[in-house]
Amino acid sequence: MLRIIKSVSLTYPQQTLLVILNSAFFIWMQESSRQVIKALGLSESHQDYLPDWITTLVGSGVENFRSFLEASSWAWLVATISLIFIWRFISRLFRLLLLGIIIGVALWLIWQNQEILRQLAF
Repeated sequence: MLRIIKSVSLTYPQQTLLVILNSAFFIWMQESSRQVIKALGLSESHQDYLPDWITTLVGSGVENFRSFLEASSWAWLVATISLIFIWRFISRLFRLLLLGIIIGVALWLIWQNQEILRQLAF
């Protein structure tokens, strides 16, 4: 199993580093949200002090706010890992598109200059 992880990390170093960074950020977000909830001891009276956009996003109730704080770190992790794989696919697609453009330009130049090439080939 470690051999597979090592080979994948050597094959895709950028993605490996991004996954490690995002995992560390995920752990930090999860722990800090738990500490905020513990430190504040959220109750219904704190609902009045939340900004309107959070109340609209989360809804009313302290339990909804707690679940939002705990779920936001999971959402961050899933979204960033998904974006890593999407970025990898787009970069492959871009390389393939660039290769197609180069081949297309080369074929167009050959087609445009066929008369010169025929004179060189006797």
